[in-house]
Amino acid sequence: MSFPGLHGETPKLRLLYLDTEEVWRGGQEQLLDLMVGLRRRGHEVWLGSPAGGVLQKRAQSLGLTTFPFSQRNEADFRGVRQVELGLRRIPDIHVLHLNTPRPMLLGAWLRRRRRIPLLVVSRRVDFPLRSRLSVWKYTSLPDRIFTVSESIRETLIACGVPAQNVELVYEGIDIDAVDRASSEFVLPRGKGPVIGIVAHLSAEKGHQVLLRAASLLKRKGLPFSSWWLGMGNCEKPWNCKCILWAWTGTSGLRDFVSIVAPCSSRWTLSVFPRFPKA
Repeated sequence: MSFPGLHGETPKLRLLYLDTEEVWRGGQEQLLDLMVGLRRRGHEVWLGSPAGGVLQKRAQSLGLTTFPFSQRNEADFRGVRQVELGLRRIPDIHVLHLNTPRPMLLGAWLRRRRRIPLLVVSRRVDFPLRSRLSVWKYTSLPDRIFTVSESIRETLIACGVPAQNVELVYEGIDIDAVDRASSEFVLPRGKGPVIGIVAHLSAEKGHQVLLRAASLLKRKGLPFSSWWLGMGNCEKPWNCKCILWAWTGTSGLRDFVSIVAPCSSRWTLSVFPRFPKA
């Protein structure tokens, strides 16, 4: 695709990212890696995300330009004012990338108002679209939808989104960054392997499968220890029910963010109970 005013084989793009999540999840980690990588390649990037959130703080600590942006729901257009204020300091944008789907209507309006050439949205969940309105939004508003797995792509197509609009883009891992990670945190170990999971603590992630498997191992007398890294609306009940030593991030989200790489690199086995997305 060509962009007005850009020439050469590798034009330098200006990209604006919007994210509405107030918590830290895999999508926010991937977005931060993406923005840092694009900046390293010479592109200009900006981020609109909830004020005071972990994503904004980490982006600012890496020298990325941010502005406050939030939406309670799709009909909440108070974010328009925040985006307008943020764009006053930003030249013409070439790509508007929605890292979460909530601001899709706002993004479409913003694209038309600011004449942004390209609007794309990421989708990281494999739930079917729930309504005709959702199908219409995904079909009519973005130029491209980036899915992180083939199952998510197939789900969108089965819901009626044209296949040519949906593109599979696997999320990457900065292996060197994991190797460089260091922490004073010492991983307590018992006998046997260490089994761990990194996932938002919500029902669809499949932690209950891991609990049942752990119960089976315990009944068979097989030694092991297990670690859960994550936060979410289910962290307290699971922490109480857990027959394992489960670290759920209750000591602070910042600790959770910094501990993932050094802790998970010492596990014997990482598990992802939710099969379709894994």
